[in-house]
Amino acid sequence: MVAVLLPVLLLVLSHSTIGEPTFETIPLRFESVIQRLREFYQNYPDIVNDLVNNPFAKIRPELLLNNRTSSQNQSSDCERDLEILISAASQRQLWALKVLDAWGKPLPSGILKGNIFWLGNYDECLNPLYQINNKSFLQQPINTQYCALQSVPGSVQEITSSGIILGLCLPTSCNRQSIVTLLHEVFNVSHLTIDYLDCSNERTDERHDPLSGTIAFSVVLSLLASLILIGTLADLVLRLSVSSDENKKPHSKGHQDSLTESSNKNASLNSANQTSQYLTNPLPSIVFLAEFSAIRTLGHIFAIDKKENENSFAFLNGIRVLSLCWVILGHSFTFGIFYMSNIIDLLSASRNFAFQLITSGVFSVDTFFLLTGFLTAVLFVRHARKEKLSLRMMILYYVHRYVRLTPTFILVMFVKSFLQQPINTQYCALQSVPGSAQGITSSGITLGLCLPTSCNRQSIITLIQEILNVSSLNKNNLHCSNDRANEQHGPSSGTIALIIVLSFLVLLVFIGTIADIFLQVSVKPNEDEKSHSNGYHNLSEESSNKNVPVNSVYPASQYMAKPMPSIVFLAEFSAVRTLGHIFAIDKKENENSFVFLNGIRVLSLFWVILGHSFFFGLSYMSNILDLLSASRNFAFQLITSGVFSVDTFFLLTGFLTAVLFVRHARKEKLSLRMMILYYVHRYVRLTPTFILVMFVSIYLTPYFGQGPLFPVQQGFESTGCRNGGWWTSFLYIGNFFKSENMCLSVTWYLFNDMQFHWIAPLALIPFVMKQRAIGYIMTILFVLVSIGSILSLLLYYPSMVTHALDISSNATGPNFFDKIYQTPWCRISPYAFGLLTGFVVISTGRNYRLNTIVRVIGNILATVLGLVCIFSTYGDYILVPGLSRASLVAYQVLSRVGWSMSISWLIFICSINQGGIVNRILSFSIWTPLARLNYAAYLIHSTVIFVTIFNQSVPLYYQSMTFLNNYVSILCFSYLAAIVVVIFFETPFFVLEKKFLKR
Repeated sequence: MVAVLLPVLLLVLSHSTIGEPTFETIPLRFESVIQRLREFYQNYPDIVNDLVNNPFAKIRPELLLNNRTSSQNQSSDCERDLEILISAASQRQLWALKVLDAWGKPLPSGILKGNIFWLGNYDECLNPLYQINNKSFLQQPINTQYCALQSVPGSVQEITSSGIILGLCLPTSCNRQSIVTLLHEVFNVSHLTIDYLDCSNERTDERHDPLSGTIAFSVVLSLLASLILIGTLADLVLRLSVSSDENKKPHSKGHQDSLTESSNKNASLNSANQTSQYLTNPLPSIVFLAEFSAIRTLGHIFAIDKKENENSFAFLNGIRVLSLCWVILGHSFTFGIFYMSNIIDLLSASRNFAFQLITSGVFSVDTFFLLTGFLTAVLFVRHARKEKLSLRMMILYYVHRYVRLTPTFILVMFVKSFLQQPINTQYCALQSVPGSAQGITSSGITLGLCLPTSCNRQSIITLIQEILNVSSLNKNNLHCSNDRANEQHGPSSGTIALIIVLSFLVLLVFIGTIADIFLQVSVKPNEDEKSHSNGYHNLSEESSNKNVPVNSVYPASQYMAKPMPSIVFLAEFSAVRTLGHIFAIDKKENENSFVFLNGIRVLSLFWVILGHSFFFGLSYMSNILDLLSASRNFAFQLITSGVFSVDTFFLLTGFLTAVLFVRHARKEKLSLRMMILYYVHRYVRLTPTFILVMFVSIYLTPYFGQGPLFPVQQGFESTGCRNGGWWTSFLYIGNFFKSENMCLSVTWYLFNDMQFHWIAPLALIPFVMKQRAIGYIMTILFVLVSIGSILSLLLYYPSMVTHALDISSNATGPNFFDKIYQTPWCRISPYAFGLLTGFVVISTGRNYRLNTIVRVIGNILATVLGLVCIFSTYGDYILVPGLSRASLVAYQVLSRVGWSMSISWLIFICSINQGGIVNRILSFSIWTPLARLNYAAYLIHSTVIFVTIFNQSVPLYYQSMTFLNNYVSILCFSYLAAIVVVIFFETPFFVLEKKFLKR
């Protein structure tokens, strides 16, 4: 709980400053201000040199050019390469300028904030420069290495805050001694030795070849990996043997069923199951090897047994996990302190009351010690009661603990005051291209300014025009941290109205939670008197399969419904009950359910968030060329092909629409009432949550943070959306009517989803009225409309750019996103395939059995087709001219059809229970809670991404591991935020719908 609440508290609690600032007289005329600025800039180098007073300020790459003849480097190769570098830089050759640009710049911004890391650009030094025009890398005649020069001797692993670190980019032919000699002779820094220097070209473990320990460790890891691989294959053999023999052996319950037999044992893996015991005599080695199976281990990790053992302490799981979250929170902070460029800001943040939750994280370790002592006492006493206290028991007491901890541990081991100022200041971002902060583009330069808060945007522009003689600027080029939120001095009327609505919902949930707790307490003294009642919590199974987000009223609450119906109704809004529903996992699968769809839904949203985490941050990235270079990586196609994740959602929606519509039509006769509820339920299901999240993005996001480019004036939505464009969201027409004013950019999907829902009865009604041929024909017609629309538009607009990275960089010409990507007539084909798949499953039944050969061939073709859709545009990223226009048109026309066919086959094969291990993985119980949060997570994840991006004090720097770290963080916070959205936005309207529509 601490780990979850801390980020919220750190954002909400305001910072305070001790003492009252004293102000000096500020001249009112701009002429005087300009003169003072000029005087300041004339004396700025002296001011900073006096402040820093460090010889590292002398080490600048331009001095290397001015003193090119003074170096007497004794390394001939190093001397030759330096001469090549200096000559090329003097001739302004691009590769040489790239090398010098990678040097750390002395006296960077943020010195007064504690910035001692003058690192330059590590990647720019080591990697060749990517050229956009010919999609190739700039060749350079010498290889370079990155060296970190420290003012205090030590290693890079022992960074301390006591010394400055300067980055250098030099030829790889220069060893550390020759570099130190160069620094002595050229830069006159005499006290340096090789201990002050660490270079990227130094050999790992200070040897040219791998250490014997490294080789031995690699062999051990290889043996473990081989053992697990063999065990997994053995496990699969046993499972296949069971599948073929389960009809012959009535006493066998199957290999998988036995996984629950040992789930409560104190072992890390499941014991051999009943079926494997049956097979023990003929093949004991396979049964033993199967214990090492990765599949069995995963099953054990994610297995959740609802039947709690009376001797277990299940609550300890929560304490252990939350304590570890607290440990990781503290370590994430403390381990990064010595690699932080604004240590003064961190010391300032320590004055925040909530910061004590970090500094007090040491108690989390004490919690672990306490838990260990508790469990040791309990387990020791249990063992002593089972067997007499003996020497053997004591030996095992020590041996078990050592064996339990040591192997994993060994393997992992190898692998307070503020400075006052006379005036308040604001940060302003001056953009060379006018636009709003949320519309940052990579086509213009953004310059940061720090100016008094008394200056408004117009006065700052006037000042800049007079100093810099730049007449083309206006106040639209400027965005300041002191701008008014929502362009008003106080909260706008829309903000006030939204806060009132949210307050009412929070109050309703709070009252419902109190009512729910009251009912639970009231049930306990009566549960013995009412034999028909199984307890207040037991009714959750009754409604777990209903399409509602909260549990139905419990039997005990039904018993109490007459004396207090209002309390029973209010209890439906309970946050406790909603959380119980979200995380409830029913092991008894309903034969009419499609549990595997949970896995597809969750993994598809993971893919959506992966793509958005990447594309939404492109315009605030400081090394865009490195990113374009990374696009040449084959695996990068998994990001650019993330558009198929949305097609998967369309297909799932079509499939479920077909299945549920036919079920309802079979339960009750097709009627006008059923059709009205068909539309009303879908609208009520989607709209309230969507609208509330949209209004939060419009009116509250200006208050969600601060940063150099944080849109404090308008939030995350465009001016067109804020000025009335939001009404199109109520009608779900924003993707083709005034699409430039669309709110919540990700909601184009909802518009398409609703529009497909409107026209789906054209195929559904004939199908349920025994005119199945017409239903099939309509779905095929939808597919043909999509293919024809895309083809026609691409032929009509021959200059339309379809390359993903070109689209994101605001390429000129017809916009692919507006014309094709978000229009329903171009996107309906996956939805149509979903309807078609639903019709096929309904027609064949779920007990249908495919021929083995047909199933294998279908699996292979579907896999190949999916991989072709994802990776077939790789040539467009590596070939100089790219793929031909005809190839790109063919890809856009056919790729969604191919992807839809691949996913349709997956759904069909899993629906008839012939999906094998893929079906099992997609049916893991871990997906169920996440699937219940999926809709809310989709709505809120873009807000989470923007909050993360715009609260950055410096631009994003693309690195694969950093990007992966940010993605996982955004993914976790999106689902955490989704829990809040479900409790306060989604659940109340579900309860009201169930109450008034009797669903």
